[in-house]
Amino acid sequence: MGSAGGSTVAPAPEAPAKVLFVTGRLAEPALRRVLEEMRPRFETEVAVLKITVAALMTTPWIARFLEVPPGTELILLPGLVEGETGILAERFGVRVEKGPKDLREIPRYFGQALAAIDYGPYDIEILAEINNAAKLSREAIRAAADYFQASGADVIDVGCTPGVPFPALGDVVRELRDAGMRVSVDSFEPAEIRAAVEAGAELVLSVNRSNREVARELAGSGARVVAIPDFGEGIETLPATIEALERWGVGYLIDPVILEYDEAELRRLHAEVKDPNFRIFTDRTTITVFNHELFVRGTDIQEIFAQLGVDEATHAFYLGRELAKAKLAITLGKTYRQEGALSWGYLTPPDDVRSEHVKLTQRRRRPGALAARRGKAR
Repeated sequence: MGSAGGSTVAPAPEAPAKVLFVTGRLAEPALRRVLEEMRPRFETEVAVLKITVAALMTTPWIARFLEVPPGTELILLPGLVEGETGILAERFGVRVEKGPKDLREIPRYFGQALAAIDYGPYDIEILAEINNAAKLSREAIRAAADYFQASGADVIDVGCTPGVPFPALGDVVRELRDAGMRVSVDSFEPAEIRAAVEAGAELVLSVNRSNREVARELAGSGARVVAIPDFGEGIETLPATIEALERWGVGYLIDPVILEYDEAELRRLHAEVKDPNFRIFTDRTTITVFNHELFVRGTDIQEIFAQLGVDEATHAFYLGRELAKAKLAITLGKTYRQEGALSWGYLTPPDDVRSEHVKLTQRRRRPGALAARRGKAR
């Protein structure tokens, strides 16, 4: 257990003065980063229990090993912890809650989004994306745009699909503009960006080192771009893109938040894993699966599954389902969360309930089999 840093600002009314965040060894670094960036208006402590994966904890187990420092007014558990919080509340005499299932949503859990109200006037515009527009008919695109505009969207975002030609993109943007709509384009492909902006798109999502040279051509067009970190890198890569945009006189917005782990961070997590349970992560294009023995990355879920060497039927079913969901998340630009439902706004279904009949733990391998399997894993 250790301090994650306190705040020098007095907590708001009804806010806890001190919160104890409970986690496991694997998630500790990420949790501390979230709290440091969050800069909450209350004192924080982090209790790291002797378990690798926080989601495997239960409230009775936590009650046996947790130590609560004096002054704690709220104990926040990981959202996937099983068991009733009342056990801990009775044991420690402190309010206990289960937080979000994704620790990166902790700021929102404490209403940090509302803090912007204290910083003065602001403008909000709603952007509605038509996903995979390249695969839709012109009629379907127009129907979706009309629906989004009627629902209150300020900007209609035409989402392109990597690797799928979209020769009608310019005509689609022009049609929406002629109908009085404001339009943006979601693409990293320079040719698509040019076509959309020439047809009247006012915003380009997104540019970084991979494609920022095309932004030079947008100077004087009135179009703005969204600057993001380089793929697989952090916000330290943003300044180079921003400096180039300012030098060229191109308007821009900054989006520093990528809800994904890069390969270097995943390999650091892998080094901490000591058990055979598989963890699954995605970024924009790639699926990563690892446990204490294997680290596999790829884009083809059948090839990934073949490298895992799973021969137990219910475990194979579980991994097949999760890999298919991970691939769907990449295709649709959604955030993948293992054992969690994909987010569809208010249409998001509840997370799946763990089945007693589905084994989530991979059996340990014989040394010979492990050596052969490691030769194939990437």
